[in-house]
Amino acid sequence: MSRTSFVRAIPVIAFTIALTFSCLFSAVHLFGAKAAYDQREAAAAQRIIAAIKLDILADDSESVIDKLSLLAPRKAHIVLNDGRSFSSENVGDLKKHGETYIIHLEGAPAGTLVYAPAQPYQSHMSLFSVAALIIFVTGFATMVMYYIARQAASSLDDLTRLISSVSLNGFETNWGPSLSFAEFRRLRLSAERTTRRLGQELTVLRRRAEIDDRTGLFNQYYLKSSIDRCLETAGFDKPSALILINIDGLADLSAELGGTRYLALLKMIGGELLATSRAITAEMGSDPDSWVLACLPSDQFAFLASGFESRDDIAPIVRRIHAHFREMTTFEDVQLSLKASGSIVMVPEDGDTQAIIVQRAEATLQSLRSDGAAGFRFYSPKLERQNESRRKLETELRKAVEDERFVPLFQPKIDMKTGRICGVEALARW
Repeated sequence: MSRTSFVRAIPVIAFTIALTFSCLFSAVHLFGAKAAYDQREAAAAQRIIAAIKLDILADDSESVIDKLSLLAPRKAHIVLNDGRSFSSENVGDLKKHGETYIIHLEGAPAGTLVYAPAQPYQSHMSLFSVAALIIFVTGFATMVMYYIARQAASSLDDLTRLISSVSLNGFETNWGPSLSFAEFRRLRLSAERTTRRLGQELTVLRRRAEIDDRTGLFNQYYLKSSIDRCLETAGFDKPSALILINIDGLADLSAELGGTRYLALLKMIGGELLATSRAITAEMGSDPDSWVLACLPSDQFAFLASGFESRDDIAPIVRRIHAHFREMTTFEDVQLSLKASGSIVMVPEDGDTQAIIVQRAEATLQSLRSDGAAGFRFYSPKLERQNESRRKLETELRKAVEDERFVPLFQPKIDMKTGRICGVEALARW
């Protein structure tokens, strides 16, 4: 049944049910009519017995025969226990086709009455008529259910296409199938309302998943998703840039301000950066919300900026951000001494995947802080070579310690005036 067409299955089921019930109804009707006929004939036989009882007791044979001829001509025959018999005229082979009834006189069996109708039972409907009626009813039911199944299947097809067009924003625009059944139309309306409600709820959840609870800015998840989308459209002629910003001195304020006031400061800094980015994009003639500003779990901030011709266009922007933090001197009753430092990675010039771009931005910022420098630094492939050399040196040192391969060497220091050794310089080689 699971692989059978709906339009084929329903008429077959209807045909089977209609045929079964038609045959049962016809059989019940025919047997009922025969039973009613037999009951009528039995009642007629009892009337004959009642009419001749007194005459039999009175031994009036002529009266018995007259009443038999009057009440049951040619279809009654009486045989008494004393050997007497009475018959209506021309009973023929009545004993073969008639029904036998017991005659009781004064509470005891006194004989039998063989009684049969002059004409045998004939149904008012012939077998041909019954068969024709069954075929008509079965065929009519099959055709009706076939039509209903076609309409239902058409509505289900429309409903299937409708459900296939569902998105979390609703249904496809200007698409409304004409469903034949009210139940399907109600199902469509219910599905549309439910889908729209789920879409609204998902929008709220997605928004919450993309927002940093502390500042109200975008979070790291949204930033990475934005980088993925940016890689699909950015080109070398119209590059974008990931600017990773670290606020020097911010971590020291965490213990001094406490959790609530520190979060308020972090939110204020985020608001200042957002206002700065909108002012810059407005001056560039771009959409104020075209840049993505995110607050990262490490209390760092990141811009995903676009609309540049080259990396030279970014330098004024980062200088502006750097100068803005020097202007932030107080927060409530606390003196601030904040400086901004950061790294800049060009997209797609400096990386072709989101993971590489983020990793190179973090590595560039770490290199800047390790050097004790301030300001902003562009990513350079030279940094990769330096990091690789540093990792190689660390690996060799670790291996040398494990293998105890360090050899102390002492290099003398000579006093150039006297020519005498004035000291030594200890070296460790491996």
